[in-house]
Amino acid sequence: MARRHADLLGRRQPVALLALNQVSAEALAAAHTALFIASTYGEGEPPDNALRFSRRWLESRGRGELGALRYAVLALGDSNYRRFCAFGERLDAALAARGARRLFDLVRVDRMDDAALAQWQRGLARSGLLEDKQQLPLSQAPLREHPVLRCRLLERKLLNAGSPGGPVYHLRLSPPQNAAWQAGDIALIDIPSAGAARPAVREYSIASIPSQGGLDLLVRQVRKPDGSLGLGSGWLTAQLQLGADIVLRVRDNPAFHAPRTDAPMILVGNGTGMAGLRAHLQARAQAGHVGNWLVFGERSRSHDRLFDTELMAWQRSGQLQRLDRVFSREGEKLCYVQDFLTAHTADLERWLQQGASIYVCGSQQGMAPAVHRVLLDLLGERGLEDLTLDGRYRRDVY
Repeated sequence: MARRHADLLGRRQPVALLALNQVSAEALAAAHTALFIASTYGEGEPPDNALRFSRRWLESRGRGELGALRYAVLALGDSNYRRFCAFGERLDAALAARGARRLFDLVRVDRMDDAALAQWQRGLARSGLLEDKQQLPLSQAPLREHPVLRCRLLERKLLNAGSPGGPVYHLRLSPPQNAAWQAGDIALIDIPSAGAARPAVREYSIASIPSQGGLDLLVRQVRKPDGSLGLGSGWLTAQLQLGADIVLRVRDNPAFHAPRTDAPMILVGNGTGMAGLRAHLQARAQAGHVGNWLVFGERSRSHDRLFDTELMAWQRSGQLQRLDRVFSREGEKLCYVQDFLTAHTADLERWLQQGASIYVCGSQQGMAPAVHRVLLDLLGERGLEDLTLDGRYRRDVY
């Protein structure tokens, strides 16, 4: 979205496009106009590419040094989270406290809401930044930027029959023609929706790499309180027939791409988060990188050993140096991935000292923030910030 702003506004005057971590206090003080497009991660946190800016500038106590700056903040978020758009709000308040002048009031956008995006466009027009009839392609532009690909459902297999959790299905799709992706990327699937003008879109971590001969997904079947199936998971796991066509797009996800090194890798996840971790393990196996440690959580040892044959083969071959599966419902006391890591912080610290990266994939509710707290306790705020800025701590959570 920021790139689209820069492309359009740059036709009239020079525009610098920067991630917040690349913005210094001096550069901001020298600017006359700045537009901030700020997403909020988790429960009110800045995204990783704004972490340094937030820690070293936003939370400092400067006052009045931005009197020459005009600015506006577009805060992107999801109202299902308790601290909706909290980072954008903090950014807006801090800029004003330093004497910067708002072009117009903060605009909060709930899940790409069209009305809020139109409000932002009107603000830019009233401020003279957009010419008459100029429009920024914001709402559906992310989809249009990714080419439409067509493939077929080749296989669908239930992986956890009898599990106390929801059914998890492994779907194999025919490799889309001319499609290129890498471990960490996302599939945007068109889901038919009765009575809707266009299909709904659901995102799934891709669970394979192209050399494996297909595009794999890992989908947990969701049931609503009334017993009906969720729109996306119901269609993919129950209604879509084998051999039927699927329309999808592949979204590049550089924030979860593999490190450009053969240094060790710690992969942490739960549930269908195995999808993104499996793709990375396939890529590491193909590259011959053997320093891999998988810590993965599910419910039952008897029913939830996802991709067990594959994982055990990797372990026997030495490709998976360490495999720890945490089954939360096995003992008298609930035990989760974060509890396992807490009990093995000495091992975790040793791997990190050897240059390991940590990749976390799975649930934003519970697992991911709890793992984050374990790392904070181990490394401290500055240590975890340095790990993040070095690209050695990456998350794909939902």
